Amino acid sequence: MTDPEERVKGILGGDADRAEDLHTEGKRLGNSFQNSGKREDLDKAISILENAITLRRNAGFLNTLGVFYNYRFEDMGAIADLEKAICLTQEAANGFSNDLRSRACCLHNLGTQLDHRFQRMSQKEDLDEAVRVTREAGAVQITLDEEDRSIYLNALGIRLGNRFDSFGNLLDLDEAISSVEKAIEITHDSSNLAWYLNNLAARLRAKFLRIGDKVYLEQAISAAGEAVNKTPQNNQDWAPRLITLAMLLDRKFRDHSNKTDLAKSKECFLKALNSESAPIYRRVDAGARLLSDPDILGDGYLAYDIAKTTIDLIPLLAPRALRPTDKQHLLSQVVGLPSDAAAIALHVGKKPVSAIKFLETGRGVLASSLQSSAKPIYVKAGQRHKTITQIEAFRGEIGSHGFHQPPSSVTESQMLKAAAKGPIIILNVSSHRCDALIIEQSGIRVLKLELTHKDVQTRADKLQSLETLSWLWKVIVEPVLENLHISSPPVSEPWPHVWWIPTGPLVKFPLHAAGYHLGRSLETALDRVISSYSSSIKSIINTPEWHQDSIAACSKVVLVSMEKTPEECPLENAIKEIDAVKAVCEDMELTCVIPDAYKSDILSALETCGIFHFAGHGSTYSENPLQSRLLLKDYQNYPLTVESLLETNVAATKSFDTLVAANMPFLAYLSACGTSQILDNKSIDENIHLTNAFQLAGFRHVIGTLWEVSDPHCVKVAKILYETIRDEGMKDEAVSRGLHKAIRTLRDEVIKTSFYVEEGRQATKTLTIDTGSSQGILGDRDMLIVLAEVQDSCISASAEPVIDRSSTDSIARHGKAIPSNIVKSNFDSLELYWVPYIHFGV
Repeated sequence: MTDPEERVKGILGGDADRAEDLHTEGKRLGNSFQNSGKREDLDKAISILENAITLRRNAGFLNTLGVFYNYRFEDMGAIADLEKAICLTQEAANGFSNDLRSRACCLHNLGTQLDHRFQRMSQKEDLDEAVRVTREAGAVQITLDEEDRSIYLNALGIRLGNRFDSFGNLLDLDEAISSVEKAIEITHDSSNLAWYLNNLAARLRAKFLRIGDKVYLEQAISAAGEAVNKTPQNNQDWAPRLITLAMLLDRKFRDHSNKTDLAKSKECFLKALNSESAPIYRRVDAGARLLSDPDILGDGYLAYDIAKTTIDLIPLLAPRALRPTDKQHLLSQVVGLPSDAAAIALHVGKKPVSAIKFLETGRGVLASSLQSSAKPIYVKAGQRHKTITQIEAFRGEIGSHGFHQPPSSVTESQMLKAAAKGPIIILNVSSHRCDALIIEQSGIRVLKLELTHKDVQTRADKLQSLETLSWLWKVIVEPVLENLHISSPPVSEPWPHVWWIPTGPLVKFPLHAAGYHLGRSLETALDRVISSYSSSIKSIINTPEWHQDSIAACSKVVLVSMEKTPEECPLENAIKEIDAVKAVCEDMELTCVIPDAYKSDILSALETCGIFHFAGHGSTYSENPLQSRLLLKDYQNYPLTVESLLETNVAATKSFDTLVAANMPFLAYLSACGTSQILDNKSIDENIHLTNAFQLAGFRHVIGTLWEVSDPHCVKVAKILYETIRDEGMKDEAVSRGLHKAIRTLRDEVIKTSFYVEEGRQATKTLTIDTGSSQGILGDRDMLIVLAEVQDSCISASAEPVIDRSSTDSIARHGKAIPSNIVKSNFDSLELYWVPYIHFGV
């Protein structure tokens, strides 16, 4: 018998004997994984060893199982695997209290696992404990054989080296180098020697970077080269050691400009990228380092091949088995990579569709993995049995071909079909070049933008300013609209509707509000198009068609008002907003439900609602966007977070029948601060925020906010949007039109109630009455302020705004008071509370 499962079935005997045999078979498979990198061997090893410890909870079995859980963490990145490894290994170490040699082995493994947890969680006590237990392991082994001692010396070098990398104590680095050098001196095992040499190279590189002595760089290159030569090419450690050598050679090239060093560096990175035995994240790391090279464009089609290989690997970083937190961590390591790949594709002359495929494959991977594993199936009423039969037949077909998930790429015909209701504009921001990829039903084209990645990053600190809105118009939005032949306000209905898909740091910007809102007032996005956003083309494609019979099933409206939130300022207008929304919904003969504002009640209500409206505080987490949340009554203990919403979606895969629904929920309106805000730059490619989470949970439309919103003005925005749905019907265009109308109404009110005083002259600027204002969606724009000369001069510092004073303060829905009667010293202080509202949907 050669199959592991057959071999396990053949194991007979009592529990003790069977446990021992299972342990032996599990170790064999685990060692096979080490040599081949085949994940299925590791999964089987863990499963077999779990069976073994149920029969006999032996300290040796626990240690082996802990080692293999750690291997799987290293391969896949699931923090749950690491936590299991630590618990098992600690228990094993305690079980060997009378066997010092075995205890030392467990402590050595525990040191590795604690070090890994430090790398993920950044808790210094983990690293300090890792150093302590590794020292203890080495102390036990002083009287034992040299090979064992070398292992512990090398491990101590790793722990100390990592502590130096994090905290900079040179004594740690010197001891690390000394420990590894001693390990090299006494080892007789060639595989261990390669490991130690690679570790020594990393520590010598750190010493070179710290003190600048090039002798250490040469020594590091020599050690790294020898490590690579002593590692078999089919070993999973070969690629990481190639990357170490490549980084050292690249550093030497930057110091000496020797093209031979550069060529060798690229060769090493390429070999690592194409090493099928290496962990996926190592291969992606090699590709990322190549693609981020400013000179990569000079490699022509080789650069394109590198880009394609790397991007095709990215979805494999986030297998279904991983929790969203683990996926986010792994995907954060490749931020910006898809945009660089798309830029390279355009540079070498590939069609725009090739660049878009790179973006669709490499961005939004977390969302794609959730949609492919837990995507609800929406069918028309009366067609349920037919659809189930068809899908079951399709399941059997793909199962017979061995497919485990649908392909993640989007075809050109799907892209064109997605633009049926209006153009889709993907704004690709890369350090290599910046482009607008414009998709219409008639075709796909590229518009190169006079913009750099650095420009966008610089502006990211000035999001809430008229200057930024003007800049967005000049360098991005106006050129795109001109390319679409939208060069003036529409003179009739319907208005043109565009979908923006920004990438990179541009995801933070209010593209829909771009323009000169003071001078030449019709040169704005608001006055030319209706804007919606999407995280990807896949999100548009995956939204099913909206049918008349779907409307009836959306009759339940869930309303949540949090005017009083623990440890947050009160929001007196939250209840007013809910009352206004309730009145309009009842006009539409919809059933309004107001559940208790607790997480469990809200999640339960979401399962059957057609519309969900939340008015309260929101909180955006900069370091971990999966923890961004709506603040309910129990948010301090049971928060409704992005992660909980995503996991709710995944948990929906109970049985096939539960996935079949007559419709999808129509609208989630998140009237809180920053529900579409991204503060973590490592998450921009994944669009991790509350608005996207609600869309992934199944909502057809979601209204979110890019930053803080004003409490009193939230009422008006919501009222106008729902009145538009009431007047035009529950259809897709009513949502985007309603929000567009609300934003323009607020913007026009700000313009009308603001006037400006020039320093020393007390003279107001000219006011012009627009007697030709259109009706309906064009809004109430009666008065326009002509300030073109001020706007063109980047807003003169001598002009000072005088805002219409109010007796009440505006409260932002993130707990901060914004006095509306404060006059700031910059013209740019014109209130922009109308800007942050955005629409995600079809």
